[in-house]
Amino acid sequence: EQKNDIIHSIKSRNSPVDFNTLTSHYTAFTAEKKELENCRAERRKIAKTVRIEHKNRSYLDPSLIEDGKAIKEKISAKELNLTALEAKLAEAVASLPNFIHPSTPIGNEDKNNILQVIGDVEKLNSNKRTFPLMDHVELGRKLDILDFASAAKTTGSRFLFLKNEAAFLEHNLIQYAISKALANGYRYVITPDVVRSDYISACGFQPKHTTADQNQIYYINGTDLALAGTSEILLAAMHEDLMIDPSQLPIKIVATSHCFRAETGHYGTSSHGLYRLHQFPKVELFVICEPKDSERYHEEIKDLQIEIFKDLGLTFRLLDMASLELGASAYRKYDIEAYFPVKGNWGEVKQWKNTNL
Repeated sequence: EQKNDIIHSIKSRNSPVDFNTLTSHYTAFTAEKKELENCRAERRKIAKTVRIEHKNRSYLDPSLIEDGKAIKEKISAKELNLTALEAKLAEAVASLPNFIHPSTPIGNEDKNNILQVIGDVEKLNSNKRTFPLMDHVELGRKLDILDFASAAKTTGSRFLFLKNEAAFLEHNLIQYAISKALANGYRYVITPDVVRSDYISACGFQPKHTTADQNQIYYINGTDLALAGTSEILLAAMHEDLMIDPSQLPIKIVATSHCFRAETGHYGTSSHGLYRLHQFPKVELFVICEPKDSERYHEEIKDLQIEIFKDLGLTFRLLDMASLELGASAYRKYDIEAYFPVKGNWGEVKQWKNTNL
């Protein structure tokens, strides 16, 4: 029924999913299911007529007994085949990406739509500066607040020790973001750091279908658990199988957690310093609402994020992300990028998405 929208999403994301393969699995599954139902109906019919009455005595019809055995064997074979076809169909369906918002730009990051710029870039680039520019890594070392070397020794690359004022800064930023969310009607939750791996797929991430997603996840050997890459998975799982009365909506949650991402394949200046860490804390804004209200609360989150970054005095811009930047689960995604004078460029400092499921 939504064939054109599905194909548009697949093409716009450059997804490897073959829609024709999906439909062939669906056709085979529905055809086999119908044949199985016909066989079961035939078996019921035979069961009703297998006995014949003669001179007040009941006899089994020999011909129908053989027919009954044959149809029973046929049903068993078709049940096995249907189970296999259903597994193929389920895997194909699970590989489908979400739909795409009509306003989402189509293409790569060059097509990202700049919705708003807040702050004065020219002022940051002014030649009147009386001190040399340093990036956050150099500043962190000089101030003795960031220690990448010790973390590389104790744990590995892309981890760090936050020290002294940096540790207090992280703590205070988290507290500040939580307080802003609470003032806007969110309730506070701290989630576990591990999650059952099947919930990762259930939330629209596709570790079984894309190497890129699979390489971002830390699995715990000997268990069905993984380190959570984002608390949104735990928050969604927390509400699994609940019957929620519409009068209770929206459910608005602000959550804190550690996030773990393998970040395989990310190298270069975009991975420098505090970028692309394997472990980091995050404050998550999460809303469960009716589909018709999805955009409304996505915009509410956007406005709250902008308010926070304005209060921090950063120069930043708001982006409506292009289709190739969405990931499989996002219907629409906004990014906030701050301006980095030392790079003379923008860098992501926040992102959030609307899954609109």
